[in-house]
Amino acid sequence: MPFSLRLWTLLGVVLIAGGCASVHDSAGRGAIDLTTPGTLYSDSKIYRGDIQVMVHPNVNLEQPPTALFVPLGLTQAMHDSLPVSEGVSRQVWQQFLSEGTFSTLELADMTPPYRVDLALPLARAKGADMLVGGYITYYLDGGQTGNTKISLQLEVYDVKTGDMLWSIAHAGLLPYRSARDYLLLQVKSRMPADPMGAVIAAVAGDMATLLHMWTSPQSFASPRTFSGPAESAFGRF
Repeated sequence: MPFSLRLWTLLGVVLIAGGCASVHDSAGRGAIDLTTPGTLYSDSKIYRGDIQVMVHPNVNLEQPPTALFVPLGLTQAMHDSLPVSEGVSRQVWQQFLSEGTFSTLELADMTPPYRVDLALPLARAKGADMLVGGYITYYLDGGQTGNTKISLQLEVYDVKTGDMLWSIAHAGLLPYRSARDYLLLQVKSRMPADPMGAVIAAVAGDMATLLHMWTSPQSFASPRTFSGPAESAFGRF
C-alpha cells in the first residue's frame, strides 16, 4: 500500500481508536502513538543496490569448504581505523556464520588487516581450503541523527592454488529523515538501535547468500548452474 494511503487509513483509525495507547498499520511498519497526539512513527529503510561481481568461478562446489576469514582492511583515511576494521570484520564474519556459507569459518582476529600476500600463507598453515578477506571502501556512521553508509569489497582465494575465485562489492545506505509535518499529524522515522550494525548485516547477508549459492547449491530450491565463463551464482553478466 502506498505510504500516503496508509497515512490516511491510519488517521481514520485514530479518529475511532478511543482509549487505545497506540495503533499499528496492517503491515506492522508504522505506529501512531496516541500518548503523543498527532505523531506517526515509520521504520527507516535500508537501501542496497545490486552486488557487483568482478571475478567469479565457472562451477559450483560439491560440498562446502573450510575457510579462514581475515579482518578487512580500511581504504578510507580516518582516525582510529583499526577499531573500525575489527568491529566491521567481526560483524561480517558473524553474518557469514549465520548464513552457513562455509562448513567452518575461522576468524583470524589477532592478525593485521587483510593483505593477500600475508593472509594466504596463514590460511595454508591453518589448513583452510579458502581464504576470505577484503576491504571496507567507505564508512560513514551517522548514528541516530545522520546518514549511515558502508561499502565492502570481498575476495575469496583457493588456498592450495593461490587463485582468486571471487571478487565482489556491495554497499548499503540507511538515510536519516527529519520529521515531516502533514496537515493533521507529524511523521517521524524510527531508526534501528544500531544503525551501522543493521546496514552491515544487510550488506554482508547479501554477499554471504551469494557465496552460499556457490558452496552449497543443493541447499537452494533452484540452485544456479554454470554453463560457461559468463555464468555465476547470480546468473549471466
